[in-house]
Order: sequence, then structure tokens, then C-alpha cells
Amino acid sequence: MPRLIKYGCVVVLLVICYSLGGRRNGAPDFLAAAAAQVQNKPDTNPNHPSGAFHPESATPKLATEPFTLYRVRDYHYSGGNIGCPKCKDMYSALVTPPTPGAVIVAIRWIRRRPPTNNHWYRCQFEVECGRPEFSDPNDARQGCINKTSCYVNRATDDGVPGYEDDIEIDYQ
Repeated sequence: MPRLIKYGCVVVLLVICYSLGGRRNGAPDFLAAAAAQVQNKPDTNPNHPSGAFHPESATPKLATEPFTLYRVRDYHYSGGNIGCPKCKDMYSALVTPPTPGAVIVAIRWIRRRPPTNNHWYRCQFEVECGRPEFSDPNDARQGCINKTSCYVNRATDDGVPGYEDDIEIDYQ
């Protein structure tokens, strides 16, 4: 980004010089000197240990992580009386990127097992739960994009422990 700003300044100077008379007023010599100044000045990045500008360190790389969530192991009871009049209980599982401090930029449901419903419902897609399918652990009414963790919310009206969900998150 800093290099882009520097070259943008050179372009502005070029336009100004040519609008004031172009080559007759010595614009090419002035522009050559300005361009040399920009190219000889190293870019710096205070966030990089060496202080040098490294594009790969300016924006963290995007990574993807799949999760298989098991009702019996990962989900915990988080509320009842949802989806009434055929009331159900809500269960939530916490997912967190494997890299400390990384934020979630996308989250997707891939599949459930068994594939037929069997009383394990996706919140907001199959049952009105009062919160998104993927919610912020600190505010269940909000989503979890740009958060460091996320709840996956499900509703059920039975006690069968064998349900599984495959979830995928993109994080950086």
C-alpha cells in the first residue's frame, strides 16, 4: 500500500507538470528526479520485525479449517423452549480457529450425519431459534464474522446422541 501511494503522487506530479506546459518547462527532468527519489526510498513496515515492507506480512494469509462436531462431545445445552409450539432444546458448540488471535472471515455448514433430519435441526434454516446458526459467543444475536470464536447452534426434540455436523471456517 505505501508503494501505491508513492506512485500515485508521481502520477499526480506528472499530470500537473504536463498541464503547466509539458516538455517545454523541463517536466521530464523534474519527473525523472521525482521517480528516482521514490524508487530509491525503501518501503517500511513498522509491523514487520525487520522494518522492511513485506506484502505477505501486511495481510495475514487466509486459511481454511474443517471441523466435525459431535452432539455428544462438542454441543452443550444452551436453552429450551425454542421453535414452539413444537418446543425444542437448543445446543451450541464452540469453534475457534487453530491459530491464536486469528479471526473468522467465513463459516459454512457442509453436511450432517445421518443425512436425514432425525430431529437435529439447523437454527434459522429448519427451526426459529432466536439467534443465527453461527453466533458470537459474547452476543448470541450477532453473527461471528471477524470474531475469534463462534457458536454453532442446533435445536433438537429428542435425546439421541449420534448426530454430527461438518463445519468449515475460513480465518486469518
